[in-house]
Amino acid sequence: NLNLRSRLSYDKQLNTFEKKVYATTQTTLSHANGRYVYTKDENTQWYADLIATYNTRLGDALELSANGGTSVRNSRIGDRVSLDSGTSPGLDKANWFTVSNFNGVNNLSQGIGSKKEMQSVFGSAQLGYNGMVYADLTARQDWSSALVGTDNESFFYPSFGVTGIISEMMSLPQVDFAKVRFSYSKVGSDIPAFITSPRNSISAGSVSGPSVGPQPGTSLEPEIQKSNEFGTDWKLFNNILGFDLTFYSSKTENQFILIQAPDTNPFGYQNYAFNAASISNTGMELSLYATPLRSDNLSWTTNLNYASNTNEVSGIPDDLGGRVVISDAGVNGYQYVLENGKPFGVIEAKKLTRDDQGRIVLDADGNLQKGDFEEVGIANPDFTLGWSNSINFGDFSVNFLVDGRFGGEVMSVTEAMNDMFGVSKASGDARDDGGVSIDAVDASGNAVTTYDAEAYYSLIGNRAGALGEYVYDATNISLRELSVAYRY
Repeated sequence: NLNLRSRLSYDKQLNTFEKKVYATTQTTLSHANGRYVYTKDENTQWYADLIATYNTRLGDALELSANGGTSVRNSRIGDRVSLDSGTSPGLDKANWFTVSNFNGVNNLSQGIGSKKEMQSVFGSAQLGYNGMVYADLTARQDWSSALVGTDNESFFYPSFGVTGIISEMMSLPQVDFAKVRFSYSKVGSDIPAFITSPRNSISAGSVSGPSVGPQPGTSLEPEIQKSNEFGTDWKLFNNILGFDLTFYSSKTENQFILIQAPDTNPFGYQNYAFNAASISNTGMELSLYATPLRSDNLSWTTNLNYASNTNEVSGIPDDLGGRVVISDAGVNGYQYVLENGKPFGVIEAKKLTRDDQGRIVLDADGNLQKGDFEEVGIANPDFTLGWSNSINFGDFSVNFLVDGRFGGEVMSVTEAMNDMFGVSKASGDARDDGGVSIDAVDASGNAVTTYDAEAYYSLIGNRAGALGEYVYDATNISLRELSVAYRY
């Protein structure tokens, strides 16, 4: 009844990348004599555990299965050596792809990746009653090296669940199997490595301060997700029809967030790291399957999956204005933000300035104007659908899968780039037509219906353009998979 097991694994991964760009390549990509890039990445991970498993019966009706153990995982991910002759100073001799042909050492770098160790103890138990009811309980305590020096160097997360097999409790006509289940879980995750022990960097003999460190006056914490789930599974009519229905809710607290640090901070950090914000999710998942045809020579099985999810952000401090930019625009004309009361996945971008009637407003010189960042869409779909089918006829079989995503928005940066370079159909048509047709007014309120094509697409196009003009409905239906097979 008692089993003791221990495991040890070691994994080392080496990745080498080499790129040779020959002389006369476009100068924005290469030096006149060519370019040579060589990188070597190294990832190392080892894992060990010791687990005890115990199974027994407690009388005629009860059965117990339990396990407990300890584990340790040590990883070092992303160590890198990078050699790049660059566009300047480049290679000394044309098309000699070797480090000894580099004109300088400005583009040589070596970096330490993410180094982390996780030590854990854990246990679980399942108690079953007469094959009808099962109760599950788990617990885990983790100690992470990434949290050393904080007030929360370890974190504990339990879970429990109850499952009832209705078809074992009573006789139900035409019901082959029926089950209901409920579970609660709490899951913890640590923070990235080296946040509590920030690292300096050195380049060409110059030392730079850490790029990120903890916000003064705060102590970093692990992220915690708390989830509830209720579901039921049914198989009917000799397994001809069945469904699986699940409702769930979850809340992820202590989100790990980076914000730009003030230039005057005494540590030289570029960004502060801290815990803030919660994201709540509620949703449902439904899977229906049926076998409308089933015989020796012909069978058809079909499955329909539906899923929907809504979420909301909360808990961002008022001193941050109730919002945080999680993907800074940088050189781009769009960004992702977290904002209290709004869903996760808000897209912000710049758009052309318009009046209350939706007309484009030109400035005093007759030029287009871009506004500030504003919400232009939400990346999340309202719901998704999937329909899979398997048809067997004799020795032939046909399988296909159709996926559908409904709602949400998507931004086409590719279209913006093509417009800016004048290689898109829209920019070509505008040139042929003598300009872009627009609904605009000048500074005096006079109507403007045509605008120079190059000037128009140079402003709204490009990565840093008015990308809010390139947002579309993300609804799409696609044939994801189609296969035909013959067995002989």
